[in-house]
Amino acid sequence: MKNTERPYRYTKAGYIPSEAINPYKESKSDRLVVKGARAKNLLHAIEISILLILVIFMVALGFSAKAETTDAWLDEGYQTWSPELVKRIQTALNNYLSKTVGGYQPIKVDGIFGADTGTYVMMFQAKKGLEVDGICGKNTLSAMGIMDTGEHPRYIADRRKVFSRSSNGHAVYIPLLKGSDYEAYYYERTTDGWKLVKTLKIAVGDFEDGTPTPFAAGVLTGEGNHGYIHDSKDTWRGYNATYFKHVPGRGKFFFHSILKLNKGGEWRWQGDSVLGTACSHGCIRLGVDDSEWHKNFATAGTVVVIDARKN
Repeated sequence: MKNTERPYRYTKAGYIPSEAINPYKESKSDRLVVKGARAKNLLHAIEISILLILVIFMVALGFSAKAETTDAWLDEGYQTWSPELVKRIQTALNNYLSKTVGGYQPIKVDGIFGADTGTYVMMFQAKKGLEVDGICGKNTLSAMGIMDTGEHPRYIADRRKVFSRSSNGHAVYIPLLKGSDYEAYYYERTTDGWKLVKTLKIAVGDFEDGTPTPFAAGVLTGEGNHGYIHDSKDTWRGYNATYFKHVPGRGKFFFHSILKLNKGGEWRWQGDSVLGTACSHGCIRLGVDDSEWHKNFATAGTVVVIDARKN
């Protein structure tokens, strides 16, 4: 005869060897305890299932929100400078620019020579009449009241590292060097590496006037707000432009066409003569046709790098 006896049985006293009890004479209260334990275990399993469903739902929402982000800020610059020196530079920038630039937003004194610090160093140099190269060299440090120790911090994005983040094989690089013909360089990834496919003249912000084009290192991760078009019949601050596209990580700064100005009730393009100069309020202006080409090239996944290095 098959032995159906279980090795252990559950009673009010807990699990005990089955030979210690007679399953056919098990009390009613013992059976109720077993049923109660089973119900309790079932309830616990249901609670865990609900919790798992909530976690999965929250994670899904998180990924969804990330997918809808219009740009991702990478800030992949070389951070090999002495933190204490960088903190002194950041403090000097805040002290000076807060007094000379209207609406200046102080940078965080964190010892990291990032894109914001690099941008404001060039603004400081422009206002002090120094060479605007983004390098905290001997003269710049002296103007800040900082002793030159031979370490000259600057912000240069690690282009190889940032370009590798491109998901569509497109990248845009803009070096900001005062006095040069400002240009944007467009690259495509090939089997042999990154290939320069186009160079466009641009107009950038004016560091001396306190309206610089900011340094940036980011990737466009969604179309979102990247395709504004201002009709020539409408005005935007008294003028308008076409094909607005964000600079990654810099919400209020855009790539767009040269301006169309309202002169005596008549709208006219300002002309390509402004390209190659520092005349904007921080945005990057392109020729009308070039701005449309840029719109089609700089789609989701395109990397944009702006720093002060010669190409």
